Amino acid sequence: MHRNSISSSYLIFVQHSIQIYIMFLKVTWTTHKGKKRKYGSVVETYRENGKIKHKHIKSLGYLETTEDIQKAQRLIEKLKAGKTMIMLEDLDTKRNRDYGIIYVADELWKRYGMKSILDNVADKTNVEFDMERIVFLLTVNRLHNPSSDLCAYEWMKNDAYTGSVKIELQYLYRALDKLKKHKLHIEKGLLKSLKKNLDLKVDVVFYDLTGVYFEGEGTESAGFGFSRCIKRGKKQLVLGLVLADGIPITHRIWPGNTTDKTTLKEAVKNLKKDFNIRNTVFVADRGLITADELDDKKYDYIIATRRRRDSLIEQLMLKSIETTENGLYAEKVHTEEGDGKEKKDRHYILCIDTDTRKGRLEALKRIRHDIEKKLSEMNGTEKDLNAKVVKILGKNKRLFNYDTSKGLSFSLNNEAWKYENEIAGKFMLVTTKDMKPEEAMKQYKELKDIERAFKELKSFIKVRPVNHSTDERTEGHVFVCVLSLLIRRLIERSCGMTADKALQELRRLRVNEEVIDEETIYRRNELSDDQKKILKEMNIEEPLKIIFS
Repeated sequence: MHRNSISSSYLIFVQHSIQIYIMFLKVTWTTHKGKKRKYGSVVETYRENGKIKHKHIKSLGYLETTEDIQKAQRLIEKLKAGKTMIMLEDLDTKRNRDYGIIYVADELWKRYGMKSILDNVADKTNVEFDMERIVFLLTVNRLHNPSSDLCAYEWMKNDAYTGSVKIELQYLYRALDKLKKHKLHIEKGLLKSLKKNLDLKVDVVFYDLTGVYFEGEGTESAGFGFSRCIKRGKKQLVLGLVLADGIPITHRIWPGNTTDKTTLKEAVKNLKKDFNIRNTVFVADRGLITADELDDKKYDYIIATRRRRDSLIEQLMLKSIETTENGLYAEKVHTEEGDGKEKKDRHYILCIDTDTRKGRLEALKRIRHDIEKKLSEMNGTEKDLNAKVVKILGKNKRLFNYDTSKGLSFSLNNEAWKYENEIAGKFMLVTTKDMKPEEAMKQYKELKDIERAFKELKSFIKVRPVNHSTDERTEGHVFVCVLSLLIRRLIERSCGMTADKALQELRRLRVNEEVIDEETIYRRNELSDDQKKILKEMNIEEPLKIIFS
């Protein structure tokens, strides 16, 4: 979205009978932060003592496109035709539109290459609508009020500042199809731009999964599988997301019944094949894949292990490490030597979070007390006794021994109870990188960024539920959600405050729509101190007071 930057100094023209002298458009070059730009102004000629002089009438702002210059010429023609000025404050407002997030997101959209990448796709495919603008507006809609594509269309038509973009509902659907078809080209171009303009490093990448469920029948690829959405009985797809330094760089969708291990294997393969990312450390959470499987892919890795059901890990988890009262601590407690060719050395790092340990120990006491109380209150002759006991124990079944063959008898499993108390607040990492334990723990803790990213996708950006019935459109919808997450992260890392706070403040920046003498004019409200701070931190110029569309 280029800025239609012809400012009328808060004034507009109406017909009047006064005579106006000869006027013309004067274009000068100005330099702002090292960037040259055209600046327009209305100049009037007059004679004084037989000499022709120029009088500055009004500034028109930056002239970024041929369209801007044409609009400036039209304004001058109105002045020449005999028009004068009235205060814009005296005019009635036709409509109030969202502007702040759109303005800021558009600057980032252009700065980090999305506009040029999508324009290139549109040029190659000869689409007859403004695909880049439609995708941009769909992306920003997820930051405003994420909902269906039909609601996004209504938002564009009635509530958002969209400039002169022609918008039809069919354009939204066709844009999603194009996103799916050109996904790899777009992701490659975006990663290249982010590495150049954001100095994004890909020496450590993070990976995690979530489920995307459907309302209705779903798409051809949708299926039933392990529900990560707490939405049993609904078809789903599996979404895998790769982040570097908190920034989403690629994603992939699989059928709903795909196993976690399969997705990670393919994600690793795609990083090498499609993005030529080879020398990186892969960070993943417990349960997604084993060290043996990552060894096969020749990637360095940092993964968390399961803390139970592995004799070596259970033995290592019982080791003690030096700590003080509060904080995170890590020590290397074991190394398995590789063969130097096919298999690298594995380093086992025991970590402890003392704050988490305190909370977990207190929780274990409450869990024990509550279970013992509930089991004691059962009379032992109830119907479906075993099923009820299993339900009470839940995932803490290993803490108790019980027998329901002749009534109910139970006792604490002392060995399991001691182990759970000993490992409270601990976790084990396995890595092929010969690094300091504290650094491995720090990089693993950053995996929480992925978890937060998925939380944003699920809640704030609301990637689900999905209502589309084709794979292409569904994948386009998910891509838009990931692009929204990208913009959200770029805002957060560059404005000095949380994304939620920044977006909330930017939502308050709006424009009033006016139509005067067949010209549509948008007049923004005054910038707040926080809005000015956000723009300054992000190195974005303050928007003009008046925008002509």
